[in-house]
Amino acid sequence: MVHCLTPLVLSGAFVPEPSPPPVPEQVMDDPVTGARCHYERPNDASTCADVLAYLQVAWETQVEERGWPAPFEDGTHGGTPGLDIFLSVEADGGAWTTSDYNDADPGDDRMGAMAYIVLDPDLPADELDIFVAHEFNHVLQFALDFTEPTYPPWEGVATLMEEATYTGRGSWSETVPDFQEAPWASLLTDGDYLWEEHDLWSWYEYGSALFFEYLAQEHAIEPVDLWRAMTHPGLENEPDIWDAVGALTGDADAALLGFSMARARVGTAATPGWAAALNSPISPPNTIRNTRNKQPAANDPYVLGVAWYEVEAEGLFEFHIDADPDTRWGIGVVEEGTQLVGTDPVEFEGPATVGVVNLGPNGFDPDDFCDWTCAFDSHRVTAWIQGASSSEDNGSGLAGQDLTGEDTGGVGCGCSTRSMSPPPWAVFLLAWGLKRRRATATP
Repeated sequence: MVHCLTPLVLSGAFVPEPSPPPVPEQVMDDPVTGARCHYERPNDASTCADVLAYLQVAWETQVEERGWPAPFEDGTHGGTPGLDIFLSVEADGGAWTTSDYNDADPGDDRMGAMAYIVLDPDLPADELDIFVAHEFNHVLQFALDFTEPTYPPWEGVATLMEEATYTGRGSWSETVPDFQEAPWASLLTDGDYLWEEHDLWSWYEYGSALFFEYLAQEHAIEPVDLWRAMTHPGLENEPDIWDAVGALTGDADAALLGFSMARARVGTAATPGWAAALNSPISPPNTIRNTRNKQPAANDPYVLGVAWYEVEAEGLFEFHIDADPDTRWGIGVVEEGTQLVGTDPVEFEGPATVGVVNLGPNGFDPDDFCDWTCAFDSHRVTAWIQGASSSEDNGSGLAGQDLTGEDTGGVGCGCSTRSMSPPPWAVFLLAWGLKRRRATATP
């Protein structure tokens, strides 16, 4: 289950203003949160009542308990200064949250804005609570920083806050598999990019909730802490999401390497306890069987992406990579917890799972790649081993042999293709069902 519209806001550029929401005549007010629910059809009054009840739970959990700032008041928008929720068939089977993209308080040193929610009144009744929890978190994100152009912090965090609001009911178990299916993709990319570049239909940015849960469990960084660390007083998006990760963990490279090792354990016997409910192993990695097997990655890892290798050889060996020298690389051995930055060979015992992480160029700044398209760079990686013995080596350990031959028997990333409607340029909506839709923004 996935849902919602999040804005594509461009650092230092014109910010598109969304189409005005429908304004139904019938309303229902909540005295607890001050929110107003608008509805078009008389029979939807009961749905409005449910929405406001779910909002009270989400407000208590996310604002009162988790420390998110309350939504900004919006003046006379919707008739009251409180949060507006519109039930409208214009949501076309889904739900979204958007804003006027105006700094609501120029004196608070953050680019925070009011926001409102639009829900289809015919959403499944047994999932309406999760839709409300998810969209309400977007309202709170808008109140902290509306300038971040990458989608994982928007969608991954909101997906995680579904689970925080209604434990065991959130949708992350449905979206993390798509995230795990493309470990070679940039951690900051999204399903739209994967479709346009790879014909891969994916809820990738929603499944990035796995990364934000890792930060919470392994680094004690709550989602709201991350969003607060992203705040700034102007349209220039500095600090951005990756700056915030670096500031709060002390080392963004180390955090990415640690996360890469943790995600490789998910869905295995070594699954971290905080991910025990997820049966989402990474996609089948490339395979190295012996020292004659020089294996290019089936998918070139993007910046902040990983090329995974399953080394099936037995015994002590060195793992080597041939990769772009102008890119910073990290190597991690899942079973041993070994992590290092650089392209020097790593020595360890096989069999083992090894991740080669694209850490990006020196001074990597996501905003250099995320103007309109988030067109992250990818780089080729080829890996091989020396010094190990295997059944195919007949125990001889062929450390000095020619390694130029390629073994095409490795397993690459399995990709699935689903239908998609063509996207306009501005603001995007992930709607209910098996299609991705874009809402059109008007200047």
